[in-house]
Amino acid sequence: SWCLANNSQLFDDVAQANRFSVNVLAADQLALSNRMAGAGSHVLQNDEFDESVHGTPLLRDALAQFDCHIHERVELGDHIMLVGGIDKVRHCSQGRAPLIYFRGNYAGIDVGARNG
Repeated sequence: SWCLANNSQLFDDVAQANRFSVNVLAADQLALSNRMAGAGSHVLQNDEFDESVHGTPLLRDALAQFDCHIHERVELGDHIMLVGGIDKVRHCSQGRAPLIYFRGNYAGIDVGARNG
């Protein structure tokens, strides 16, 4: 599931959609994350993505891609929560650290670290 503010410029398109994709970004894709999260244009360049069989954007350089359908929409005051079901998962890249966003900040992990 994920939430979208009712005043988001993407709200009308996303709230009416039947499908969405989730793309797991790598740490070296920070600029793309900031570009898509900020105000303004949320348009991907043609060389940045392919379309799933359902027409949702799948980032070419993502660590993983999830092709999903909307299972439920829940209105939560000034947000809508979209609950999805995963129809297909693609693991696209190995050896790169994921981009992590937690409590308002980006964080990193060492993909070479081992337990014990």
